Amino acid sequence: MVGSLLRHRSRILTQSTLAGACGILWLVATGLLLARQIDHPSKFGVAACVVLVAAPVLALNFRRLPAYLIGMYAALLPMNSLFVTGTGATVGKFVGMAVAGGTLLVLFASRRTAPPARSLGVLAVLLFYVGTTIFWSVDASKAFSSYIQFLNYVLLYVIISLYPVRFDGLKIILLFMVAGAAASALYGDLLYFHGQQVFGPRLFIGHDAATSVDPNEYASTLIAPITVTLLLFLGARATLVKVGYLGILALLFSSLMISGSRGSTIGLAAVVLFVLWRSRYRLQTFAMLVVAIAGVVSSPVGQRLMSADAVTGDGRTEIWKVAIASLSQYWLLGAGVGNFQVAFDQYYLTTWHLLPGWDRAAHSVFLQSAVEYGALGFGLVLLFWYLVFVELRGVERDPVFGDVSIAIRASVLGLFVAGFSLDLLAYKETWLVFSLVALTRSAFLADQSPRAAERIDETARTASRVSVPAVDR
Repeated sequence: MVGSLLRHRSRILTQSTLAGACGILWLVATGLLLARQIDHPSKFGVAACVVLVAAPVLALNFRRLPAYLIGMYAALLPMNSLFVTGTGATVGKFVGMAVAGGTLLVLFASRRTAPPARSLGVLAVLLFYVGTTIFWSVDASKAFSSYIQFLNYVLLYVIISLYPVRFDGLKIILLFMVAGAAASALYGDLLYFHGQQVFGPRLFIGHDAATSVDPNEYASTLIAPITVTLLLFLGARATLVKVGYLGILALLFSSLMISGSRGSTIGLAAVVLFVLWRSRYRLQTFAMLVVAIAGVVSSPVGQRLMSADAVTGDGRTEIWKVAIASLSQYWLLGAGVGNFQVAFDQYYLTTWHLLPGWDRAAHSVFLQSAVEYGALGFGLVLLFWYLVFVELRGVERDPVFGDVSIAIRASVLGLFVAGFSLDLLAYKETWLVFSLVALTRSAFLADQSPRAAERIDETARTASRVSVPAVDR
């Protein structure tokens, strides 16, 4: 008894000493680094300061570490192209690596993973098949580099989907995503209404700098934050909270409008129609739809929809003519991952069109998939997207997760519709939204066990109250 007590006290003393030493080391390292950065600031030093300052918070919330990292990753995406390191890689790439590493660390430490979804099986088959297209691709070097990028997106999605997040962690991720999008939208609106970086009549953030944000990609990153904010606004009951969400929603919507992206606007229209169909806020959603239509008509998107190139989608239909012509050769097995431009150039002179310039991007996730992967790969892409879309179908009526699941499902649909004119499989935000589906499903499944236990306890209490009078009689 005495020996065990002494061992217990010795263990507590050792842990306290170790914790104190780590605390002193952290204070010294942080102080020295901050002092150095005040005199000689650098990008790496500032990033190191942020990591050191946040380290205690992350250590105390170790199980939520992936939630914070995923939230940071989501917050960076709208302006990811502007945050470029000296090596040419974006900060978002390094944050994505931190997400993968931090999530794996938590998974190994907790020895728990979320139940895998059905879509992961289809994704594994798609990943294998896309890899095999390298062997018959037209340009193997392009195929290999494109496959590595695709593999990185898939691996990050798989790692995130296995994270057993709880509802509070999911809220952290969504909060970071909306906050990052709102900050980016505020910056974009300030540029636009001061007449800076505006070109006929769209906003091109960073157009005069060495790095810039593609307006179509920027707009696509706003679809999910707008949808989440819309459901938060519709479900809010307190007046001040509702007004706050309305302000954020107006900010995000205005930023999408000044981007001039017609594809993302059509995708957002699909989002609103889905919310109108599936949610219980039909009257509010219809009122929002009327206001949104008025906003679109008076925005740069409205001007571009009324322009002469609206019918051809700014030359996209001419690109698609050549792409469809190339399917006569590549319809079965495809030209190989990353080889759309090569296939396009092969049929550029054999197809009548009004398009100047070679090496054009697909501007359609569906045509790009069909040309690069062939009929089988194209079918796998559609099947995977469909399975992701229906994963949360049974969650919509849940009192806790219902609004969140509708928002995430609507985001998947909005990106699918926007994919008719955008190469969305090469966009990080597409895989982020896929990850949000998996995280919402994981949080919902984790929430069922406590609630099931509560229902069992309530049933037992009810049975005991009923059985007592029966015994008395």
